[in-house]
Formats: sequence, C-alpha cells, structure tokens
Amino acid sequence: MHPTLLELPTPWGILPLHSYSVTLFLAILMSWYFVLHFGSEEEGLPRGWMVDAFWASVLAGLIGGHLLFALEHASEFRSLDHWLELDRGGILGFGSLLTGTLSSFLYCRRHRVDFGTWADVAAPMVGACVLFIRVGCYLYGCDFGRPLPEQAPQWLAELGRFPAWPPSGDDTIAPFRTNGSPVFAHHVTHYGLASDASHSLSVHPVQLYEAALGGFLFLIGMILQQYRQYRGQAFLIVLMLYAFFRIGFDSIRAEHAQAITIFSITLSQGLAALSVIACLIIHVRVVRHPSAH
Repeated sequence: MHPTLLELPTPWGILPLHSYSVTLFLAILMSWYFVLHFGSEEEGLPRGWMVDAFWASVLAGLIGGHLLFALEHASEFRSLDHWLELDRGGILGFGSLLTGTLSSFLYCRRHRVDFGTWADVAAPMVGACVLFIRVGCYLYGCDFGRPLPEQAPQWLAELGRFPAWPPSGDDTIAPFRTNGSPVFAHHVTHYGLASDASHSLSVHPVQLYEAALGGFLFLIGMILQQYRQYRGQAFLIVLMLYAFFRIGFDSIRAEHAQAITIFSITLSQGLAALSVIACLIIHVRVVRHPSAH
C-alpha cells in the first residue's frame, strides 16, 4: 500500500503525489494518445475535433462523477460549498463514465459526427482506465470491500489486509474523512479494531477484482473494434459488461454501506442497472433493424 508515491519539492513546500491522482493522470494520458492515434489512423476522424471532444468528455466526467458522488454520500457534503469543492475528494467512477459519454454524445450531435464511430474508438480505453484507476485505489486504500469470511484463502486475506498509515500530519491524504488509512480508520470506527493495531481486518480487495475486469474489458474492446457488426457495438458491449459487474462489486464494497440507498440500492447500482437495460434494448433494436442505423 503506497498512498503517496512521490514527494516533489516546490518553492511552496513539499507537494505529495498520491497514488490515486497519479494513476488517474496516467489513465487520461494513455487514453489521449490511444484515442487520437486510433481515431485518426483507423476511423479517419479529424484530429482537431477529437482533441476538443476528448477534453470535453474528460472534464464532464470528472465534474459529473464528483457531483454524483456527493449526491450518493450527501451526509458527508453538508453544504453547497462542499459540493463545489473538488479538492474534497470523491468521484463516482460509473457516474464519470456516464456523464463523459453524455458529453461525447451531445458533442457529436452538435458537430454532426457519428457517435458510434467515436464511441468505438474509446471503447478499449474504458477498460484501461478502470484498470489503472482501480490499481490506484488499491495503493491508496480507498473503495475497499467488506470483511472476508474466516474461511477465505490465505493469499486473498493477505491481499485484503491494509496497514495503518503512520502519523504524518498530511491532511491532503484524506481531508474530509478520519485521518489515516481509509480501511484502517473504517475498521476502528465501525468494527472495534484497536487503534494501535498494525493492520486492518482482511477485506475483499474489490479494487483488484475491478482492475482485473478492466483488463478484460480492454481486450474485449480491442477485439470488437475489429469484428463489430455495427458502429457503436464495441462501446455498447463494454459499457454493458462493466455495468453488469459493477452492480455485484458494489454489493461487497464497504464504503457503499455508508451511502444513501433506496430499497438497499445505491445510486451507482441504480445507474448501472439502468445502463444494462438500455444497452440491451439498443443492441436488440440495432440487430433487428440494421438499415435504420
């Protein structure tokens, strides 16, 4: 577990680079190069247009994901100022994907570019971003799972055991939560773990489960780009698979136990379920009426 990967000296003091921020930056940077190359070389999309569309989607995804996270965890965001403070942390990953997708759809309509073509260009990067960002979550110790059963394999228990952070005075690590390792602090508060313990309880390393899914989705996206039956199919299938598995992952994610729910369903799970249904309907309609698309 490495919540802080680097500490850069600056004229204003030490700047800590946290693992989640670094992997998020790498995911965006990798997507940027892949999308521009593949979209230009394989699909013939205008490079200048792709630059604008890409950054519009990234910005919409980051802002939308943060606002949806604040909505799902409204008890931690008690005022409008808290909702607007992006440095308070918290991004609903699936919400970022949906708001970024909506931004791309509207941008394509405005400029009369086929959305399916543009979406298929980005399809593998959905999986790659999930992979990178969830590894960052694991290194940071956030988005952790519920405690493992006692009969869980030893190797899995080791992967799901997180150390306590030593006192550092760095409030930028977790500015609006209990200071210290998110897993460790959660177990001290809710499970009676001794505050001087060296490690948390063993939990589902759900971050790694989702990272593995991201790698799988990347491969699926690459394959479907070459063998798609219609424009937009690669993205549609990747989105549907991610949404389907996200419902299950969120059911064992401990932090979602603290989220606001309706009939035991979180906002993230609700959005994922609606996405699965919508993707299935669109796929069936396109397959049955290919000439209309």
